[in-house]
Order: sequence, then C-alpha cells, then structure tokens
Amino acid sequence: MWVYYAVFICAFLLAAFDGSRNIYLKIFPFLAFSLVLIAIPGFRPIGVDNDSIAYVDIFETANTLSFWQIISGDYWQNIERGYMFLNKVVGIVGGDERVLFIIVAALTGMLNYGFFFKVSRYPFISLLFYLSFFFLYRDLTQIRYALSCAIVFWSVYSFLQKRAITGLLLLLLAISFHTTAIIMLVVLPFCALVRNRYLYLSFPILGLVGLVYSPLNLLIGLFGAPEHMSIYMESEGGGGFMVGAIGLVVMFIYTFYPGDFEDRDFNFGFYYRLFAIGVTLSLFFFQISIFQRFSYLLFQFGVVLLPNMFFNLEKKLGPYLLLLIHLLFCIFFLYYGIRMIHPDLIRPYVE
Repeated sequence: MWVYYAVFICAFLLAAFDGSRNIYLKIFPFLAFSLVLIAIPGFRPIGVDNDSIAYVDIFETANTLSFWQIISGDYWQNIERGYMFLNKVVGIVGGDERVLFIIVAALTGMLNYGFFFKVSRYPFISLLFYLSFFFLYRDLTQIRYALSCAIVFWSVYSFLQKRAITGLLLLLLAISFHTTAIIMLVVLPFCALVRNRYLYLSFPILGLVGLVYSPLNLLIGLFGAPEHMSIYMESEGGGGFMVGAIGLVVMFIYTFYPGDFEDRDFNFGFYYRLFAIGVTLSLFFFQISIFQRFSYLLFQFGVVLLPNMFFNLEKKLGPYLLLLIHLLFCIFFLYYGIRMIHPDLIRPYVE
C-alpha cells in the first residue's frame, strides 16, 4: 500500500508551492506530479482494484463487435457507447487492455489536472482535495466514470465562457462515457436560472430526508429500474457523512462571508450552486450507494471553488490567518485521503 500513502503525502507537501509567485516553481512540480498520477492507474496491475478485471472483459467483448453494433447499442452489456467505441478503436490499431488503461488514465489526468491549473488560484490544494476524495474511487477504479466527470469539468467551463455549442458537445461526450453526466442537462439550466445563495443553503435541509427515509422505492415507482440495476438495489451500504460535513462548512463560509467572492476569471456563484446541489444529493441519497455518483459529480466542483475562496479570503483575513486555515484544510485532506486507503476499495499495489 506504500504507493498510495506516498501519493497523499507528496500531494500534501507540494501544497507549499501554492505560496510561490513564480509560475515556473509551480508548473514544473505540478506537471511532474501529474505525470506520476497518470502513470499509477495507467500501469497498475490488473486486479489491484475492484473493476479492472471487468474492464478487461469489456475490452474483449468490444473487439468482437462491429462499429455499427456499438453505435446502435446492439450488445448485451450495459456499457456506454462512447467507452465501447474507444475500446474498439484501441483494439483496431493493435492495442490491448494495457494500452486502453494508459489512454483512459492519460485523458482523465490531462483533463482534470489541466483544469485545476487553469482555473484554480491554488492548484496544488485543488490537486490534494481531488486526490483525497476521488483518486482511489474513480481514477483507479471506475475509470469510465472518472473520464466522464473530467469531461464535465470542461463542459461547464465552456458554458461559462459563453461557448454553448462546445459545452453541449462536451457534455454529450461525457454522457457517452458514463450516463451519470446526464444529470447536468437538468442541473446546468437550474443553476443558471436559480441564483439565490440562501436558497441553496437551505437545500441540504431537504436532503436530510434521505438520512431517515430511502427515496429508492419512490424513484423506482416514478422511473422504474433497469434489470442491470438489481445488483445495486440488493447491495447494502450507502454514502458517508464526510461529503455533507465538509460541503456544509464550505457553503456556510461562502454564504456568510462579509462581502462577495469576486474574480473576473472565476464564476463563484455558478460553481457554488453546482457544489451545493452535490452536497444536497449526498444527503438525499445517503442510503443508496449507486446514486452517490450523482453527488460526487457535482461535489467535484468544490475542488476549484474552495481554493479560489481562500484566495479571496486573504484580502479580509490577511496572509497569516489564511495560511493557518490553508494548513488545516490540507491536514484534513491528507487525513481523509489516507483513511480512503482500504482493502475493500483498493488492494495492495505490489502484492
């Protein structure tokens, strides 16, 4: 397990580079560490995670199908067509499942880490935040979900840059890799139209219903349940409290901060609203583990929201108090990331 501990400890130590004003002192360690983070899932042995063996089977199946069968959905697996298409292309050019894993890891990493460096004022904190909550769960395990979520980052960015067609095309591409992204077709217009920050702060109160009553039966009654979902319906367990807890802390800071968070290059309001809905869904779907994917897709926007809030807070709190807050959050992310290293999620990298 030493590889995982090394990842989180290095990410924690590298957060010190966020204090540098020299762009080169940031970009080179950030790039080098990003390459390492891409290599770990790309070159991981088959079977160290919960899903890679299944992905090998999917790769073999995809390469028994024609392109038309994939495009038309004429296959029995419930795997999105974009991911099946990628498997087919890799097989056609002579690649194997290892090449596929490297390509998916590279695409996911470049999209994620490039987004952090471009959008976040403190990219190393964004990286540490992301690794703690998402790296083992997504990048090393649910790889097509991870790639889909990475594409969603840039879809939202494109919409906020007034490039609606690009944003829509990227969103459709994300959906083609994992259908979880389809929720953005509802969430994005909602966040654009409903903007009251206090209203969003009240949403988690409604989400608390999910702690005492599972909405699963209601959802099945309204929308039905595909046959392949039965395995998830029968499984026990749900989400944890940490997403809701850290999310509420960030939401309270944002809502009751004396003044507005402002940055001409970052739309605080929109990212906050996406994040708040993610926190709400984490509570509402607390008892349904499979639906936590929706909450994590939206919660991921906190990865850039929180560091940019820190940057604005420096004007009010001063550099030393902000440094203390900065350090406390980094310690928490390190602690939470290490707690995620568990045999039920990830097995030893070298056995």
